[in-house]
Order: sequence, then structure tokens, then C-alpha cells
Amino acid sequence: MAFQDCKGLTSVAIPEGVESIKNATFSYCDNLTSVTIPSSVKTIEKNAFQNCRRLESITIPAGVTSIEDNAFIGSWPVVIVENPVPFSITSNAFPGRMYMSLCVPAGSKAAYEAADYWNEFLDIYDLGGDPQTEIEVTDISQLDNVIYIEPVASRSGKILTLSVKMKNSVPMESFGFDLVLPEGVFVATDEDGFALAELSTERTTARKTNHFDALFKPDGSLNVQAYSSIGYTISGNDGEIALITIKIASTLVEGTYPIILKEISMGDASATSYRVESVTSALTIPSYILGDANADGYVDVADLTAISHKILERPDASFNQIAADANGDGFIDVGDLTAVSHIILWGSVLPPNAASRSKRVEQIIEPE
Repeated sequence: MAFQDCKGLTSVAIPEGVESIKNATFSYCDNLTSVTIPSSVKTIEKNAFQNCRRLESITIPAGVTSIEDNAFIGSWPVVIVENPVPFSITSNAFPGRMYMSLCVPAGSKAAYEAADYWNEFLDIYDLGGDPQTEIEVTDISQLDNVIYIEPVASRSGKILTLSVKMKNSVPMESFGFDLVLPEGVFVATDEDGFALAELSTERTTARKTNHFDALFKPDGSLNVQAYSSIGYTISGNDGEIALITIKIASTLVEGTYPIILKEISMGDASATSYRVESVTSALTIPSYILGDANADGYVDVADLTAISHKILERPDASFNQIAADANGDGFIDVGDLTAVSHIILWGSVLPPNAASRSKRVEQIIEPE
């Protein structure tokens, strides 16, 4: 109970030897985003992670055989299980599972789809699938009216905001589409289980003039609808119309994965509909060495130079943005210079005996 209601706790590493996460241990830790559970844990007791509303994902080791009632009440993390054989849980182990995604080992999806209460998760993903190395990205230059997402790149385990754009030859008042993500990539949700999606203000005045809804469909895709009930058209002919936050599983391997918009529709001021069946974009999880900003296969002082050039807005042609973001905060700045220096000196972003990265509080639970 030592960490109950600890608002400053953001990351926890539970060491080997702990066999049970006790009743309400992390309940109401509102800012907890990351938990590492060791293979020694067998039981997650009642209310252990109650109301950990910002918990992004949690990996359940293969040795866990019991998750008690309300262990995750008020929490909606992506659940990654390592046991290919589903163990029995009650209906209250994951009370919000109808809004949650479940990732299972290769070849075990069918078993979880047949297991009571496990089969009630919003999505079940088999993490053993191979990425598609060749994705046929839709050429939108051939379309006059279309909604699309430009190809993006990110790391495994990251949160990414997708910029959804519309190209239109006539003024539009409304649009809609279904977003279909590959296995291992999920739409992020808020504390109430709703998608983290919003109307962009780049081409609209958002809530003042437009209605916007983003709801999950039974097949796991995200349906987005936006319209104006007072006749406002979306400004311009090309640009951002919506923002959708996604999570990329830490287990996703390098490769290229499809991001698909389906059932695309747009409506103009005369209520004429413009439809496109589907548009495919790509998410690339690149092969890289963390800190190798100049992409030469090594992490050394040349990478510090490459990051400095980027900060000064004159990046080198070989600059690798993903590898250069060594501290993983989504920006290229002096924090990455520090992180790469640590990698050169110690082979790790964190120096020896460091408790955590900056802006994080990490607690260690001693074995009982």
C-alpha cells in the first residue's frame, strides 16, 4: 500500500523475487504510465492498479496465474500477455476490457478468442505476424477529392499523433472515414475509454462551428464523422482536418505496416457526396541504432555533430531523426546531445546507477 495515491509516481520497476502485487498497491496513482512486472509474479491482487488512468500498457508475464477482481478497474492500458495459454479470469478482472486492446503471443489468438472474458476485449492482436515490407501507398495525385494520411515513421513502444488530411476540389461541409490500423498498433484512449481524436483547427474553427465524433466499431476500426449544422465549409483545398493519437506496441518489429482509411466520404454545401473506397498509407518502424544520428552504424562524436546541425536547422543528408531522438521525447534538442554522450560513455542513455530519465520518478519495490 506504500504507493497508493502517489501522484508523483510515473514509472515502476518491480524486481525479481516479488510474487504478488498486493491489494491496491498502485491504486489512484494518476500519473503512472509504465510498469515492469518480473517473471516471478504469480498474482495481481484486487484493485492493484485501480484508477491508474494514464497507464499506457502493461505486460503480464507468463508466470501470472491469477488476476483478481477489479485489479484494473478505472484503468485502460493495452494488455500484453506472454502466456500462450489463457488462464481463467473473472468478469471483473478487467472491467473496462470492452474498450481495451489485448496482445497475445504468436499463434495463440484463437485460444484467447475462445476464452471467457478474454474474448471480450475490444481487439485481440497476434504479435507473431510478419510486417509487410512492401506497402502500395495510394497515389492521391490521381484523386480530386480524398482524405489521406501521409506515410510516417516511429519507434516501437511510442505514442504518435496521425495528421489526417483532406484534398478537395470544391468546398466541403462534412467528412467521414474508418481508420484501420495494423496489429500491434492501437488508437489511444482517454480515461473514459474514448478515442484520443479531435478536429483540427488548421482548416476549421473546431467546436464553434463543427460537430466531431470518433467511435469504435465492432470490428475495432475507428469511425470518424464531422459536419457543420450551420453551413460552415472547411477552409482551403488541402491540409489537416483531424488528429488521431495512436500507440505502437513495444513488441512491434522493424518493418513497414499499412494504415488504411476506408469508407471515405465528403459532403459539399449542396449535400452532394464524394466517396473513395479506401486509401492506404504506411507506418515504418525503421532499423536503427539508438543515437546513430548520422546513420553510419556507430554511435560516436560524429553523431553529436549531426544532432547539433539539426538543432541549428541545417541537418546533414544522412540525418536519422528516429535514431537521433535518443531520449525518446519526440524532439531533437540538447537533451539528445546528453543522451548520446551517455551512450558513448556507458553504452546506455542512463548513466550507471541512475534512477530514471529526467522528468520521471521511478520507484523500486523490494522483494518481500
